[in-house]
Amino acid sequence: MTSATRELLTGSDVSVTSIACVGDRPSSALELIGSSQYELCLVRSGSFLLRGSVAGGREVEVFADPTVCLFGAPEHVVEVTHPRPGGDLDTCIFLSEDVLATLGGVTGLPALSPRTRDVSWLHRRLLVLCSAEDTDSLAVEEAAIALFVAALAEAEPGRWTAGRPGARARRRLADEARAALVADPTISRVVDLAAMLGCSPHHLSRLFREQTGYALAQFRTALRIELALERLMQGENSLARVAADLGFADHAHLTRTMRRTLGETPSMLRALMVSHRGSASRRGTTVATSGVWPAHVPLPPLT
Repeated sequence: MTSATRELLTGSDVSVTSIACVGDRPSSALELIGSSQYELCLVRSGSFLLRGSVAGGREVEVFADPTVCLFGAPEHVVEVTHPRPGGDLDTCIFLSEDVLATLGGVTGLPALSPRTRDVSWLHRRLLVLCSAEDTDSLAVEEAAIALFVAALAEAEPGRWTAGRPGARARRRLADEARAALVADPTISRVVDLAAMLGCSPHHLSRLFREQTGYALAQFRTALRIELALERLMQGENSLARVAADLGFADHAHLTRTMRRTLGETPSMLRALMVSHRGSASRRGTTVATSGVWPAHVPLPPLT
């Protein structure tokens, strides 16, 4: 049995990996699972049997297939057996101990939980985000943590029912997150933003959507577009500089995002703004010397 690993999201606190084990006959091997982190493994095809001793000398034997979620703890040496030819294909989410601590920790690993409809949907959504042309690490990280938490809730029912903050505290935290993103729209990890605000990544993602109607990544994209438009309106000539300053991967990423969201490229939008500014001046409308349009001169409609 041979294995191939593909990194879908890299990071010291949250990472996502696709692992394919391929072979034309049954096999058995000792493996070190989880490395230094905690793991959620979702089998996409195939199956395997996991046996071994874990913390405290507890013996475990679990069978993983596409209907369950398998959790692993750091540095557990186990025997992995593939009972049928063909191997397996898995999605693995790894969380650091620090991130897991913000979720209340977990005991009794390895463990299994049933794969509910919600967990299955979150898994597929994560894979779609990872395969997007412009992979957004903030969106992928949000999705990965949401999937881990949803699966963990099935393994340990009731763990998320206590300690919900009041409405004012929830609104304040959402406002603080918005302020942080406005101040630095290049923030690309929900773990980093949550650390700045002193809360768990899962709590922040869930609360932000509840309070604003946006996922964090959606809000940040809308914010970046508005800030880019303002830069163009102020006369910025370098789209590459705008893209770098606002956290886009490159000029092409900025262009694709604007075309997808507004229906026009940055160059076309800049031309429309220049054209509109010129026509306003010819009509005698006063335009601020800084290049900013006054409030009573609307943007031309996008067709």
